[in-house]
Amino acid sequence: MEPAGEPGEGGCFCGAVRFTVAGPPTSPVTICDCTSCRRSVGAAGVAWATWPMRDVQWTGTPPAEFESSPGRRRRFCVRCGTSLSWSAAPDATDIDLAVAAFDDPDRLPPFRRIFCADAPAWQETEGELPRHAAWARSDGEPAA
Repeated sequence: MEPAGEPGEGGCFCGAVRFTVAGPPTSPVTICDCTSCRRSVGAAGVAWATWPMRDVQWTGTPPAEFESSPGRRRRFCVRCGTSLSWSAAPDATDIDLAVAAFDDPDRLPPFRRIFCADAPAWQETEGELPRHAAWARSDGEPAA
């Protein structure tokens, strides 16, 4: 599935770190279920979209970064903790941005999942779970 136009911009939860991208991603949007990605963002899987580093501009507060494993860098907001990117280090030419951090993530539909063997076993039943348009109580009733 192709992205629906250029995704534009995004940022962290608190708004301190912002980014803009030029052009569409250079490879299909991928959901990664590897243990490193899941643990670094605290989620079951992470959707990533790839751009050349030269096409990503950071604005506002610069993101903090750390080496999550040898040769791998992750960037995040030091204020709110939002995970923003992943790249090979130190001489990476591409950067993966977290799709959920975009202002309009619907422009970046996922194409595939990788490292599915690392995903929690319950993730395979995810499509069978009840779905609610908003928050619901644990008994499934809408919240008051």
